[in-house]
Amino acid sequence: MYKLLIADDEYWIRENLRNMLDWDRLGIELCEPACDGEEALQRVKSEKPEILMTDINMPFISGVELIKEAKSIQPEIVAITLSGFSDYEYVRETLLAGALDYLLKPIDKSAFEDIINKALSVIHAQTIRNKEREDTKRHLTLARSILRDRAFSSLISGYDTHEDASPLALELELRFAEFTLLLIRFGKLGNRMNEALIDQIRSTLELAADVRNSFVFHNIYSPNEFILLGGVDDYVALCENLLNGLSFVSGIIGIGISRRYFSFAKLRDAYDEAAYALSARKFEPSSAVLHIEAVQKLHLKKHIIPQHEKELSAYVKNRDKRGLQRLVFDEIGLRYCKGWMFAEVKRAAIQFSFLIRQEISDEKLDSRALAIDSLVETLSIAVENIDLDEICGIMNQIIDEAVSIEENDDMDSAQKTIQKLIQYIDENYFESMSLGALAQKFHVEQSYLSRLFKREAGENLIHYINLKRIEKAKEYIIEQNRHLSEISFLVGYDDYTYFSRVFRKITGKSPSEYARASH
Repeated sequence: MYKLLIADDEYWIRENLRNMLDWDRLGIELCEPACDGEEALQRVKSEKPEILMTDINMPFISGVELIKEAKSIQPEIVAITLSGFSDYEYVRETLLAGALDYLLKPIDKSAFEDIINKALSVIHAQTIRNKEREDTKRHLTLARSILRDRAFSSLISGYDTHEDASPLALELELRFAEFTLLLIRFGKLGNRMNEALIDQIRSTLELAADVRNSFVFHNIYSPNEFILLGGVDDYVALCENLLNGLSFVSGIIGIGISRRYFSFAKLRDAYDEAAYALSARKFEPSSAVLHIEAVQKLHLKKHIIPQHEKELSAYVKNRDKRGLQRLVFDEIGLRYCKGWMFAEVKRAAIQFSFLIRQEISDEKLDSRALAIDSLVETLSIAVENIDLDEICGIMNQIIDEAVSIEENDDMDSAQKTIQKLIQYIDENYFESMSLGALAQKFHVEQSYLSRLFKREAGENLIHYINLKRIEKAKEYIIEQNRHLSEISFLVGYDDYTYFSRVFRKITGKSPSEYARASH
């Protein structure tokens, strides 16, 4: 509703105007009327009415002065003058001062309603113009942010360097004599990382770091990452401010901090340092801040030894599922890895997957090998998210693929469950889809669901999701109107590098190669 303030020194006129129209029907909130110009001016300041209706002749401040002062405070306020027949010269002055129109006393109800509707039309038009201006401003700001994000993301991620990066880097060289890079990485955001959340996080980072002394961009190739550059003296206080400011983001936040650099040509080196620092964090579901100078060289414990490799090979050859599970989860200890360093968990998970994949490749079973490749990619994401339950669930799927376990179930019930699951995936492929979340949604135990899907659909569950996503990605690429990193996000991948690897495994080409071949 819009606010209307009436100012008149005659009580009966104020009361008459107050009761003359149905204000609720007009969508107007009527402020308590003012009895003189000075009171009216104070009320304009405090209540910010959209419409001001004022008598010309009032004590302390005249109607003409009131309109001028009100316009200086609130330029878009719509002013209407109340006047008698003898006040024409004053009416002319109020119109020159910015009044919309005037209303003659005694007040006619029909004329009163007409002039109020005229004022509402003006306000509505102003609202539309303001929205259009704000939309234009927002779109221009967004366009500049996207260009900036693409340019700098290409520099730190090793993809083709954008021409736009050179002038931007030069601008930063002029702004900062030196810089430190902070890599802010969010876990478990999935498809919630939309445009609104990106803008909110960016604004929060700029505010916490002081936008005058910092530069923030979003890594479009790893959408869960933001980079903050600037001259950081007290990074402990800065990171505390960042974590407090980002409390609205659910999930784990990791902040890696580089050394101080004096040239933006070293941006990629600074990013690699910050990422390296983060790899030294404890594998625990809590936020962490690590500076590269406190990390130095990582001394990683080797959790998978040659004896484990021999046992794993024997278990796969003998199709011994329980033996594999005992080896991986208990002897190697991946079920209890919360005290490990993040880099140790990542290395052990990759090594385990590689050994399984190696055993499968010896048998030349392409479908199983491809399914395990898809699971390995998903496993990497689960490790990055520090999601131990998801890690164990995916490893159980890899083990199932390795030993090809078949089970007998109620065929009719199983088929219906898998049909519903396939329909859900086909309609919601762009959403975050972990094995654990799907199992919970369909009220089935994780490892059983993956085996059941393989038996009924003839395809590994995670691999089927990837096939559906890449199929849609190919359609987007052919349409030729979206950036590849945007397509990655639209089909459900938070990490462009992950998307690119999966795309190549399924199509035999990288996304950019496929795009060139399609046009």
